[in-house]
Amino acid sequence: MEPDYHDGDIVLVSQRVEMYHGDVGIFIINNKAYIKEYGKTELVSRNPDAPNIQISEYDNIVCMGKVIGKL
Repeated sequence: MEPDYHDGDIVLVSQRVEMYHGDVGIFIINNKAYIKEYGKTELVSRNPDAPNIQISEYDNIVCMGKVIGKL
């Protein structure tokens, strides 16, 4: 999720039950992990070189929590 987070960064995550649109979280989608911004119908990438991830009813999605910072 560049430019905010880079490969190898250690992020701090709060295990929240409720995420709001615009929050950045750790999402597991079909067994792949992503740091993305939570949008209404998709997970938004802040990196212009990475596509947004459309959410479909057939996807297996788990939110691990909200990213609150990095070390």
